[in-house]
Amino acid sequence: MFMELVAKAAVDGKLTVDLKGIYARNPADKSKRIPYWIDYTKFCVNDKVIFDTLTPAWHDKPYSCDMKVEAGQEIKIQVQWLPHRSDV
Repeated sequence: MFMELVAKAAVDGKLTVDLKGIYARNPADKSKRIPYWIDYTKFCVNDKVIFDTLTPAWHDKPYSCDMKVEAGQEIKIQVQWLPHRSDV
């Protein structure tokens, strides 16, 4: 699967992108979360490859990327992923 997002920074600052899985709770015990993993395969920001290797993440263990942005700067984020362990 592939997603592209383009945004424009309103002010100078730091942009944090967290790649996560679905937030899921155990139906029998709502106090417990279910780890729903996603295998991220490629992550690019403004055509710069951040990673292009299998990078698993879930809601409580995200892959996090921080970057400085300037007011008016356009930011293009591209992400590719697969369901966890889709290679099996």
